[in-house]
Amino acid sequence: MISFNKLWKTMEEKGFSTYTLREKCGIDSKTVRRLKANEMLKQKL
Repeated sequence: MISFNKLWKTMEEKGFSTYTLREKCGIDSKTVRRLKANEMLKQKL
């Protein structure tokens, strides 16, 4: 199982929010939702 808990912990320590991922890093809101749920992500080719 994939866990993104380290990502959320690091973001919290650095004061980043999911808004930062979406708006400043260009990550889709659906992808952020999947990351928070520790779901598998499909890779675009």
